Amino acid sequence: MNDWLSRWAVQYWILSGRWNYRQKQYAQALGYFERAIRAGSSSGAIFAHAGYCLAELKRYDEAVEAYQKALQQSRQYPEIHAHLGRIYSHLQRYQEAYDSLHRAFRSKPQLREHAYWLQILGNVCLELERWEEARASFEKILVSKPGTEDVWLGLGIALKNLNRQQEAVDALRKSVQASPNSAKAWHWLGWTFAQMGHHSDAIAPLVRVIELDPANAAACFQLAESCYELHRFKDALEQFQKYVALNPDDPAGHYALGITYAEVGEFVSAVQPIRRALSIGPEYAEVYYKLGWIYAQLGQKEDAANALRDSLRLEPRDADSYLCLGWALHEPQTLAEAVAAYERCLELKPDCPEALANLADAFWLLGRIEEAKEAATRAGKACSDKPEFHYCLAELYLKLGMRHEANREREILTQLDPAGALKLAKLFDESENS
Repeated sequence: MNDWLSRWAVQYWILSGRWNYRQKQYAQALGYFERAIRAGSSSGAIFAHAGYCLAELKRYDEAVEAYQKALQQSRQYPEIHAHLGRIYSHLQRYQEAYDSLHRAFRSKPQLREHAYWLQILGNVCLELERWEEARASFEKILVSKPGTEDVWLGLGIALKNLNRQQEAVDALRKSVQASPNSAKAWHWLGWTFAQMGHHSDAIAPLVRVIELDPANAAACFQLAESCYELHRFKDALEQFQKYVALNPDDPAGHYALGITYAEVGEFVSAVQPIRRALSIGPEYAEVYYKLGWIYAQLGQKEDAANALRDSLRLEPRDADSYLCLGWALHEPQTLAEAVAAYERCLELKPDCPEALANLADAFWLLGRIEEAKEAATRAGKACSDKPEFHYCLAELYLKLGMRHEANREREILTQLDPAGALKLAKLFDESENS
């Protein structure tokens, strides 16, 4: 083919490619541009148009290659930098997307005024946790045009992460108003309410997420957490059960399920999820502590002691684990070990009322009466608003013959738990008759 005919053919293919592109016939358009390239056309515009077609066909890696060839012809081609940034965003190469978009804006500042590119930049900034720049991008869009669901959502996410929670709620509400079936927008709204501590407000958005997307494990977990905080433990159980069914390899879900069973007094059911959490996840002192506490509630004192020793192996200065270990060992054959555990608890937490009262009872059982009275006296000076503590302390005082102190505890209990005080009165009568 002679030169003039070749040039004519290339122009024909370019024009045909552009016409097909405008008709959204991207595969046909790409074919024409590729023929022009094979015929020897190496202009940046041809590679750019091929890149546009490849991007529309979601052949993103090939689109990147085409755009880079276009930029080899002219590094100051701002639109190509912008389009390259968009493709990098699709490929989740967010830092490269950010750099390309800013090259485009530096070369052609007018692009920064275009809502389309601002929204892409805002979304990239969200991924890079550049919250302030994301906020500024989305707010700039809203200056020039009404907000769409995605713009309000992006703004809400940025504001939430800037700890501007109420503004985030306002933006996210506008997002769900614009698109009532957007599970993502409802999810962020519910999550933001939960992080604000507004768990009652979080419930409805999170329920809506699950209606729209029943397999959304994260929403199930967050809904369960809000129900737990509101002491709606049965509802929390239902959602934690859904969560572990959807995400069976997450130890946090099994642990949460176990402690929720414990909250409703289903201690037998609580054991297996917590043991599952320990088997699939890293060891945490808190998890062993909770397992030990549950075993103690079940009267499985040896299992309780073993779990609590594991807790202390990981966290040797945890006073609560020593207190619970003492309680697990508070049996005739292991009283000396119980005393050692209570004393270690008090080294770490000198005014722990429960440790002092339990230590006093252990001393009494061991016949160490003076030490029992001293510990009981210290317990009486410690502060506790738990009715069961004052009941047990009054009972202990009666056993030690400390009737004045027992009466003081009965008066405190009368204020905290009148029914418990009536029950305690029977012990006083029995003490007088014995």
